[in-house]
Amino acid sequence: LEYSAGTRVFNCLIAENYAGWRGGGIASDGTGLEVINSTVANNSAGCAGSFSGGGIASINNADLAFSNCIIWANVPDQIDYENGFIGISYSIFEGGFAGTGNISEDPLFTVGPRGYHYLSQKAAGQFEDSPGVNSGDNEASALCSMAPSSLCLDLYTTRRDEAPDMGQVDIGYHYYSE
Repeated sequence: LEYSAGTRVFNCLIAENYAGWRGGGIASDGTGLEVINSTVANNSAGCAGSFSGGGIASINNADLAFSNCIIWANVPDQIDYENGFIGISYSIFEGGFAGTGNISEDPLFTVGPRGYHYLSQKAAGQFEDSPGVNSGDNEASALCSMAPSSLCLDLYTTRRDEAPDMGQVDIGYHYYSE
């Protein structure tokens, strides 16, 4: 993303990507970026030391806001930013990040029918609940995409038995629920 204001990312899985320099998952260069209910995990960037951002790189005063997201297991680090504003709330961030409702515990990913980033949930047959279950900042039915049509997260799931997310929204990416 480069030099455009107001970019919004909603319910995206950004995983297992590689960048030779910075921002294995997301590289935002001089732009405003809002990321909602997304997972940025298992990405990497080739530049160790300063200026890396295996998961996220904010370059040239880019302002970034994340809510209800999981940022986990990116190497060599989760985020790299130069100047600019970084706001993270109601998110799971490996290593911790100051902000309202943030969690630094393992999200307890589990494999499901459509991928590797479902959240462990007792109600779906796992032994433990992920700390991301019912930990978001709003009701699932109130979190909807703007375009091309309004798709709300209560039609999607973080459970491997594919039961839809109801009530307080789960943190992170939601798979389509049939």
